[in-house]
Amino acid sequence: MAVTTRYKIAEQVLRIVSGGNASDDSSIDIRDILALVDQERDAIIKREITDRFYTKSTAQAMGELEITGDFLTKETVNVTDDSYGTLNSHPISLPNDMSVFRVEADPPSLTKAKRTLTISTGVTASATTDDIARFMFSPGPLRLEEKYRISFTVNVEAESENTIAETYDINFTVNTKSGRQASGQNRDNARWSNISLLEAIISDKNARKICNDIGIYFTSTDQDPSSNSRLVMAARYSFTITNFKINGDESGGSHGFSWAQAHSAGSTDATPNSTSIMVILESGNIYSLHYQLSETDAVAASDVAQNFVDKNAYKMSIEDNINMTISGAVISFEEIIPQGGFNVDKMVVSTNGDIAYSLQALDSYTTEPDATAREYERKIYTRMPSSGSHNVMYNKTILKSGKRFFYTEGNLIYLYKNTDSIDTLTVHYIASSRTLSDTSAYPLPGDYETEIISNLVQVFGLMKQAVEDVTNDNVG
Repeated sequence: MAVTTRYKIAEQVLRIVSGGNASDDSSIDIRDILALVDQERDAIIKREITDRFYTKSTAQAMGELEITGDFLTKETVNVTDDSYGTLNSHPISLPNDMSVFRVEADPPSLTKAKRTLTISTGVTASATTDDIARFMFSPGPLRLEEKYRISFTVNVEAESENTIAETYDINFTVNTKSGRQASGQNRDNARWSNISLLEAIISDKNARKICNDIGIYFTSTDQDPSSNSRLVMAARYSFTITNFKINGDESGGSHGFSWAQAHSAGSTDATPNSTSIMVILESGNIYSLHYQLSETDAVAASDVAQNFVDKNAYKMSIEDNINMTISGAVISFEEIIPQGGFNVDKMVVSTNGDIAYSLQALDSYTTEPDATAREYERKIYTRMPSSGSHNVMYNKTILKSGKRFFYTEGNLIYLYKNTDSIDTLTVHYIASSRTLSDTSAYPLPGDYETEIISNLVQVFGLMKQAVEDVTNDNVG
């Protein structure tokens, strides 16, 4: 990618005003154009930032007071006596020294810790078939009530001598009116009232949530020729439903519905398909992924890895300064900022069920804790007013802020009362155009190049239209 320089912009202007070819006998000197290019760039930058000042002060949220990244020059500066550094160029003149965007101490030569976790085995499909409880409803009352209270007991059978039987009492209320509206049909008659009740039960979010919490889901099957409708409750474990009631009554009660109950036994795995993976860091934070009993589909190793990253990557980066990335079934854990590698090196991984893994340290990264980096932190400096010496009370206020500060004088960057040993600083700033070389990168967004060229072509067009005064005024 070609780098934009001030000389390239000046050449473009010269070719345009010269009619396409710049000859040696041109009346326009490219040095004049170079000076005008600098003036135009600095004027554009000041105009843009001043407009943002004005917009934010008058319209608040309409504009954000920030510096466009394309204006910035990045420079590494040697620090003298841990106190100041000298920039190669002068920052452009802006209010509050805004032209110096960021000052950061360069980190020491520390290697980031990195490990990879390879998921070698995913989740196998379960051989479990559903245990099913069916309720065949015959046509109910001619007119449905708007709400019905449903209750029943779920009896979970013990799978083995190591498990115990459990009982759950389920209660919820369904709205038949919303169920009929959702289906787009009016079913206020004897033929459809039983189906409307089933729709209300199956579509009720609260009912589904209550049953999903214990691994039971609702469904239905086609009605039989006698206009019966079938409510089906199914689970991946052995269970029975007892005490099924509507408004507190059993089949044929005051609610007007009658039903018959049937049960189909499923088959369960000798080892139920519940599997998980857990990563524990030295900080004590735990990041995990679980697949429950009711999830019996196969999950590939790469999908397990992707699920784990999707669930935990953001949280891990915030809480533990570790960046988590993925390639296929390989998860990489890398320090965002080098801090000795303790969290990564002492990572503990455990799994339950099908999932298998392998954990590797990479030779090109830190493979054991580095004590010199344990307390390392990024040193970013905040701008302060350049007002000379400061009194004791001011200094105490500065220290209480918990920040590090810098101030500028010309092209010098001073670190205010710095106590850290620092060799170099990385400074991002808007350099004054006249201090940049002709061939160095010229920080400027592409759309502003067009504006500069257009403005300068107009200037030279006016110059050509001016009538040259050839009269000799030195008469006599």
